[in-house]
Amino acid sequence: MAFNPRVNYDTIAHLYDGDRYRVKAVDPDLQSFVKERLEAIDALDIACGTGNQMVANRRAFPSMRCVGLDRFAGMLRYGIEKDTDVGWVQGDGATLPFTDDSFDYVSNQYAFHHVGDKIGMLTEVRRVLRLDGRFVMLNLVPERSANWLMYRYFPGVYQRDLADFMTLDMLESETRRAGFENVRIDVLIGQSEDRLRTFAQDARRRVTSQLIVASDEEYAAGIRRIDHDLNEIGDGNDTVPSTICLMKLIAER
Repeated sequence: MAFNPRVNYDTIAHLYDGDRYRVKAVDPDLQSFVKERLEAIDALDIACGTGNQMVANRRAFPSMRCVGLDRFAGMLRYGIEKDTDVGWVQGDGATLPFTDDSFDYVSNQYAFHHVGDKIGMLTEVRRVLRLDGRFVMLNLVPERSANWLMYRYFPGVYQRDLADFMTLDMLESETRRAGFENVRIDVLIGQSEDRLRTFAQDARRRVTSQLIVASDEEYAAGIRRIDHDLNEIGDGNDTVPSTICLMKLIAER
């Protein structure tokens, strides 16, 4: 498990983009995989959301079969509007509606903690991957992100994420137990000076998954904390240090 204690936030901007989670650039890990294979492949994104990543992937590799799966039909409708050539499928990551050996590449971005049966999903991903296929997962690492603004102003979100996320050691061991080989987890820490006013605007939109599931009382308390600090700052400098830790798991069948 690689660990870099200080990586500039810009270095990992392509992995995490504020409340927008899924950037519109092609998946760099998919790019690397395609270059290795030098042939058309079939790719699946589990919990694809509104499909930004899948649309970018398909446009970069038009010969590739792209499938985006999400539990929520409302999310998929946005994806269909963006690209009808992507296969949009409603389903659960822990019970994938695909036959064995269906895909060469499977990705899951910032959503594994929402899966109720996490071990079941790892087993299912292994099942639908073809021999020499690759699984790539991106996510936060809450236990190393205590200084992230989201967690500082919404401590209930932090506690919930600590409970919902697997530890890195557990994730690595369960991935191996599911039958994957060459399992690797890279950890990156992004340190930045963020604008509190910008964070306040994003928080009030309540669009991140963490804030959507927060109770109304918990959410209101966090907004009060932000407003208090903004009042203390007044017209002064509102830049505050923030740290977010991200992980990338790469595993092969």
